[in-house]
Amino acid sequence: MTWPIDGNDDSRNSAQSDLEKNSVHQLASSFRKMCVSKSQVVLDEEFEDPNQMKIRCPCGSSSQTEPIIQCEDRRCRAWQHVDCVIIPEKPVEGVAQQNTPETFYCELCRLSCADPFWEMIDNPLYPVKFGFTSAPADGINIEQRIEKTFQLGRASRYLLAKQEYDLQAWCMLLNDKVQFRMQWPQNVDLQVNGVPVNCIDRSGSQLLGANGRDDGAIITRCFRDGINKISLTGCDDRAFCVGVRLVERRTIQQVLNMIPKEADGEIYEDALARICRCIGGRTTTENADNDCDLEAVVADFVPVNLRCPLSGSRIKIAGRFKPCLHMGCFDLQVFIEMNQKSRKWQCPICLNNYSLEHLIIDPYFNWVTSQMQTCGELVTEIEVKPDGSWRAKAEGDLRQWHLPH
Repeated sequence: MTWPIDGNDDSRNSAQSDLEKNSVHQLASSFRKMCVSKSQVVLDEEFEDPNQMKIRCPCGSSSQTEPIIQCEDRRCRAWQHVDCVIIPEKPVEGVAQQNTPETFYCELCRLSCADPFWEMIDNPLYPVKFGFTSAPADGINIEQRIEKTFQLGRASRYLLAKQEYDLQAWCMLLNDKVQFRMQWPQNVDLQVNGVPVNCIDRSGSQLLGANGRDDGAIITRCFRDGINKISLTGCDDRAFCVGVRLVERRTIQQVLNMIPKEADGEIYEDALARICRCIGGRTTTENADNDCDLEAVVADFVPVNLRCPLSGSRIKIAGRFKPCLHMGCFDLQVFIEMNQKSRKWQCPICLNNYSLEHLIIDPYFNWVTSQMQTCGELVTEIEVKPDGSWRAKAEGDLRQWHLPH
């Protein structure tokens, strides 16, 4: 790049800085994703215009002659070969087994959901499937090895000079029952440009349980200008894929901002209906159609503790995972703060695994907790009737029964 001779050094430096910032901004805003829609398996002849298809499969082939499946993320919509990404738990030799899931996400979209504290900016190495190299005499563990090269552009190198950006190597089990998490193979050995990189906190031979999580390996210190080489070896007979991505670190507040506002999440009437079902009573509409007094219609109630199961303090912002049908909730901010380290997007009440995209503000309990701000912090228990009316175990107005609004 050349610069005009006239003008002082400060103006030239300022112009160059502005151009670099614009370039960085354009790069950092080019690759944004999240997750939602409907997948399908099809054959090549079912497409009206095959040239419009985006096939990005970890096998590296763009062939359209095999059955393929589309990613659920409507901003991704990449197609992949069914045989490459739908792996049966116990394959039988010579028998085709393709139990296609109702919803399917590609590896990159699963990765984005697995750890929202990292925002993907670029993919110097797209997902690549492992290859088997040898089987030991005992026939139990099969050695898998992969060697790939990748390069970083000028803008990517500029970003990596900033503290909030990193280069991350990641690995994922293709048929993981916990869909949104990273996982490295057993006895993994990762090297970048010949430099060994530690990528797991567990024993090399230990399997990752349903409640476990592996992290991506930060390889920023290992990269160099020009061609970079990554090699990965593991003794594991399961199907994995590996990749390298440029990521930006998100703050707790940025992750909290990704959760839908209360008005954009669950409808209050739906939340109230769920509460009524959990307690076993009728809906507010059904009670309104009855001429009897409220106390006569519903005399029973159940105690509900609004103490956060994670912190022990009273819930301030009531959150829950939308697919959960139970009545309990937890403090949204406390949950996000704890997940900054654990990366475990798991309901603390029922222990089901989800992702950030399933996390919402509970409109019913958030309304209740907002009414309880005048109570002392020690008041954490309320009583809820089957029609959704509630009262706090406290003195004053909150001791009276409150009808659902």
